[in-house]
Formats: sequence, C-alpha cells, structure tokens
Amino acid sequence: MELQKEDSKMLQAFSVMAMVCLHLFDRDHTDLFQPLVFFKGIPLSFYVGQLADFCVFGFAFLSGYAHMIQSEQSGFYKRRLKGLLTLLSSFWMILIIFSVISVAVGQGSRMPHSLIEFLMNALLLSSSFNGAWWYLFAYAVLVFIAPLTMKWAKCVNPWIILIAGLFVYSIAYWVRFHIADSNWLLGKFGPLGMTFFEYLLGALCFRYRIFTRIYKRWIRVPQWVRGILAIFLVAGMLYARTLIVPSLFAAPVSGFILMTLFHFWRKPKCIQKFFLFIGTHATNIWLTHMFFYAFLFTGLVYRAKFPIFIFAFMMGITVAVSAALRLIEVPVQKRIAKI
Repeated sequence: MELQKEDSKMLQAFSVMAMVCLHLFDRDHTDLFQPLVFFKGIPLSFYVGQLADFCVFGFAFLSGYAHMIQSEQSGFYKRRLKGLLTLLSSFWMILIIFSVISVAVGQGSRMPHSLIEFLMNALLLSSSFNGAWWYLFAYAVLVFIAPLTMKWAKCVNPWIILIAGLFVYSIAYWVRFHIADSNWLLGKFGPLGMTFFEYLLGALCFRYRIFTRIYKRWIRVPQWVRGILAIFLVAGMLYARTLIVPSLFAAPVSGFILMTLFHFWRKPKCIQKFFLFIGTHATNIWLTHMFFYAFLFTGLVYRAKFPIFIFAFMMGITVAVSAALRLIEVPVQKRIAKI
C-alpha cells in the first residue's frame, strides 16, 4: 500500500488545496467574506483553515518519501538537481511574468521594486514578493544535501533520527515564531529546520513501509466502521486543531493522519481524475495563488463573498493561469530533461 506516482500526485493536489484553504480562511473574516456555518461562534471555514496548516508538511513529506525511493537508483543526485532546475525554471518564469504584470497594473514600486529586490527573490534569498515562496529556499537546501540525508536515514537507528529531528524541529519552531526577525540567517533556519524534520519523516515512512504496516491493520476493520472512524478522526482534528492545539507545531501529526486517510480512501475514478488534474497544476497554484488575494490583486477572490465560492474562484483562477504558464513551461522542462 505504499505510494505510487499517481498517489503522490493526488496527495500533492490535496496539499496545495489545503494551502489555499489555510491562506484564505485562517484569518479574521470581518470585512473580507461572509461565513455561512458557525460552531461555538467560530466560522467552519476557520476550522478548515486551521487544520489545513499541514500543507507544507505534505510537500516536504512527499519529497522525502520520493527521494528515499530514488536514492536506491543510479544517478539519484543528478536527477534531483535536474528536478530542482525544472522547479526553478517555472519559478523564474512566474517571477518575470508577474513582475511585468505588476508594472502594467501600476504596482511596479512593489514588484519588482528594484533590481536588488528582484535578484534577491530570484536567488531565493528573499520572498518579499510572495510569502509562499519561502519554501523554495528550504527545498533547494534539502535537494543539495539529499544524498547525505538519505544515507543517514538508511544507516542510523530510526529512533535516534526521530529524536534528533524532533529536537531540531522544536528549536526551529521557536526560532521561526519568536526570534526569526532578528537576522537573516535565523529567518532562514526556522522554516528550514521544521521542513527538514518533515522531510525526514517522509524518508523514514518509505524506508520502513509505514503505510503498508498501517493498512494491514486498517483493512481488518469492517468498511462501515472505517468510514465512521475516518469521519470522527477528521471532526476531532477540526475541533482539536482549532480549540485545543491551535499551533503549527502539531501539523505533522494531523497532517500524517489526514494524508493516510486520503491515501487509503478508495476514490472513484472521477475523483482520481480531479485530483490528478489539480496535481498537474499544484506547483503553479502554490507559486501564484497569493497574488490573487494578498499582493498584486489584493482581495480579488474575496469578492466571491462566501467561502466555498471564494475557494472555487481561487482554484479556477490559478488553474487557468497554470494552464497558460504550462504552454511555456513544458517545452523548457523537456529541454532540461535532455541535459
């Protein structure tokens, strides 16, 4: 029951949709949008936004999982560097295109602002144009050290890895949310340290075939009981992640449970096709969605007024933008693949 290529793509779609929910709804709705359902005086959309904070964990976990698989094959490092170059080529296209759009709509003072600011973003040293771009720096570092990380994950006792990783995660969490603003290095260490632990979890998950181990026990439970249990787990996490543990620190736990339930869900063909379609555009959705509510076109998607419409509007815009971008990206990616 381990992840296949299509399973990973659907989980990428699941994670990027969670990212959109987190960024749109994990906030005060006053003067932004009109929630329709409340529980204990809190909009249901806020509960969903809180639980959706596993999105970065999803991307990091899937990367670690895939890298562990690929590390057992020849040419691993070269393929990872080419994969990173493919990602960066898409990022640089988006950076250039949206800089031009920014100037065209009269916001050149914000983006590209100046040559120095543009280059800082292009080199991943800053994410001042789009807050979601911080992950690019973390992912690039993970790719560069991937051979050492995978070797360590294969050779060292998993409990030592987990304890050491959790220690780094805890320190990085404290730095990120309490003292990261004091200098540039600390600002980079916080997100990177947290992401590194999440990446390690993915690698260990494949090494020890954790999904298969869980599934062997899960499948023994009657199907109707599994359905009820899944509903209660999701409902419980919605409640707990909002009212009991409203902290990003717990995201790996709730994220792993959600991703496991999603993976074990026997999805109808039409559902699979939907998530595979979104998965194809996941990277571009991640890299562009913030432009349509928080930066260039501030508040645009909130004009849809109600959460479900806002979410659909955002997904529609970003998928359309991604489809246009892929007309340029795909030929470039094919050239990179031939290097």
